[in-house]
Amino acid sequence: MHGSSCIGGLLGENNTGTIINSYNTGNVSSYSHYGASNIGGIAGNNGSGVVNLCYNAGNVSGHNIVGGVTGGHTSPGAIANCLSLGKSITANYSVAKITVGNGSNYYNNAREDIMVISYNNTYTNNGGFVYLGTPISSIFYSNDTGVWSIPASNLTANCALPTLLNMPPGTQNPKLQP
Repeated sequence: MHGSSCIGGLLGENNTGTIINSYNTGNVSSYSHYGASNIGGIAGNNGSGVVNLCYNAGNVSGHNIVGGVTGGHTSPGAIANCLSLGKSITANYSVAKITVGNGSNYYNNAREDIMVISYNNTYTNNGGFVYLGTPISSIFYSNDTGVWSIPASNLTANCALPTLLNMPPGTQNPKLQP
């Protein structure tokens, strides 16, 4: 996904909706170096919405307000049980491994070796970490097994990541970037 502002891997702006049981594997970036903001792996901006049980496995980059799950995030919005699994998140200004903003964050994590780069040193360290070598089933423990197919392997470079059930065969092949 590539654009100028309010860019997300699934949705540009989530004002009052719910994004649940979703994932993105593509890189998300802004083509504007100045003024582009709200760039996220799942949603560019999460206003009063909810983002739950989602993961992003792509890299995210932009000018300002850049996050692995959402770029901007304001109260009373909530982000819960989400993972930032891309290799890098890069911004000139505000950047975070999960989200930039003051909305609620519950049980969100990022991969341990994630590179968070802020050229202006405005980094928000929110969420915990998941470690390479950890069983995938313990990382995605809260995901509904009636919705997700969770591999019985460990989190390693190029490993298969969870997919959604009831999708056409051959349409999903998410992998963890090395």
